[in-house]
Amino acid sequence: MNPKPGFGTPDLKLSGVFQNRMILKKKGKNYLFDSPVDYKKYIIPKYDNVLGLTDKNEKEVINKIIYPEFMDEIRKELGL
Repeated sequence: MNPKPGFGTPDLKLSGVFQNRMILKKKGKNYLFDSPVDYKKYIIPKYDNVLGLTDKNEKEVINKIIYPEFMDEIRKELGL
């Protein structure tokens, strides 16, 4: 168990499946996070900001996680 959330606080990383299966979808000019797990329909409406992005950590998440993976996908697509 993850002791970080504290007693009585739900641990949304208990199994890690929701996070590990996250994908980035393109919808028009926007990109949306999704996770193809059946139980997301219960998690998303129940918890505010389930992704945990805040003004404080948004740039770090983009620069260290999203951007590198996004660029890897572009390179694969272009055969670079």
